[in-house]
Amino acid sequence: MKLFINYRRKDTDDLAGRLYDRLVVEFGSENLFKDLDSIRPGQKWKRVLEQSVSKSDIVLALIGKQWTSCVDQKSGQPRIMNDDDWVRYELEAANRNKRLVMSIIVKNAPFPRLDQIPASLHWLLDIHVTEVRGDPYFKEDVNRLILEIKRIRDRLEERLRLEEKARQEEKV
Repeated sequence: MKLFINYRRKDTDDLAGRLYDRLVVEFGSENLFKDLDSIRPGQKWKRVLEQSVSKSDIVLALIGKQWTSCVDQKSGQPRIMNDDDWVRYELEAANRNKRLVMSIIVKNAPFPRLDQIPASLHWLLDIHVTEVRGDPYFKEDVNRLILEIKRIRDRLEERLRLEEKARQEEKV
């Protein structure tokens, strides 16, 4: 099970780090992607992001209170509206590659409205969300998230097993 953590540093950096550490214990660092822990100096970040998203089974989209309100210093517009915003780029790559995206509301943040996100991300509004709160609920919420990821993993493994069995039967 490969997991990709999508987050905005200015918004959810602290919680993304805690979540990453907890998921590493459960799934192993080789199965997790988080930009600061996974992109090496000198690598072309867009290529690494695209490849990593395409290899992931689940993209965990952390949505905090500033997810839509962080402003690009050059344009003065919300960063999520900028074509070069890496949070947007990762989610668009997830959609292009037909990856499962789990929207995770962080610390009681409001869910984005249609007018706050670009048209290329409107599909996010159709996804049921889960929540990860700060202390004292963090551990409980992350345990619930891990259980759901394991359920998804088990369903994927079962589907792959059945597909392989069908291929083998076709050969006979």
